[in-house]
Amino acid sequence: MKYKCVCGNISKIIFNNFRKQQKCKKCGIKKMSGKNNYGYNPNLTDKDRENRRRINGYKQWIKNVYKKDNWTCKKCKTKKDNNNKYKKINAHHIEGYAENKELRMDINNGNGKNWKKRLKWKK
Repeated sequence: MKYKCVCGNISKIIFNNFRKQQKCKKCGIKKMSGKNNYGYNPNLTDKDRENRRRINGYKQWIKNVYKKDNWTCKKCKTKKDNNNKYKKINAHHIEGYAENKELRMDINNGNGKNWKKRLKWKK
């Protein structure tokens, strides 16, 4: 169904979401941006936010972490799934990216983690 959101945007929405008072996509993005985002870090400066993960050599750091860990999750030790396909592994900083600027590019400060299980290990 089409409706006019409180922001003035005309959008399509399914009736159940309309009943739940969910807003248009534009409002949803706005609601989850900046300080409202679950991943917002108040310790970062605006300059850090702007340059975040855009530092020279960061992509190479990720590749080096993958190679170091042999594309294996350090937590659950899985490398491939039952269909013999690679699981999605992400490079993860052991010591926080924002808190330890001097360790950001240190390969030993990185581990591969299984993408699907990352939320369970965030704590």
